[in-house]
Amino acid sequence: MSHAATNWAIQQRGLKPTTKIVLWHLCDRFNPDYGCFPSQERLAHDCEISRATLSLGDLTLQWVRRSRSLAADNWGMGDIALAEELEAYEVDILDGSTVKRTLSTGASSAIYTSAAQIADWGALLGPGDTLTIRIAQLSALIGRGAARTVTLFF
Repeated sequence: MSHAATNWAIQQRGLKPTTKIVLWHLCDRFNPDYGCFPSQERLAHDCEISRATLSLGDLTLQWVRRSRSLAADNWGMGDIALAEELEAYEVDILDGSTVKRTLSTGASSAIYTSAAQIADWGALLGPGDTLTIRIAQLSALIGRGAARTVTLFF
């Protein structure tokens, strides 16, 4: 629990009531040394809202899978074969050059939850906002591969 974080949450203005309650509960669980990672179910329960209400602002990030295999170097193939034992990616949520959060996924998509957005930015991302992400495929042989950084505009 961080009194500084909860005090900061209380001082935020212009938020919808549900957003402010979620922000306050996230800040109440925040530990400066370890961060804040309550489950969606726990957060919905604490805020006395449904899981669906909490998920309204979730962002689904999707990309086209690439491969290191030479067989993948064919534009006519459609979906390329995976040249790895397992499909795995890490998606860094960036604030400038600082990584605010890393999402791990086993598919060519990841969900940036509304709760995570509120924890990272103090509000849901919306019109006029940008989000910079860095996506890297993981490999059992070489680890984290070359990453692609993109900025999304809302």
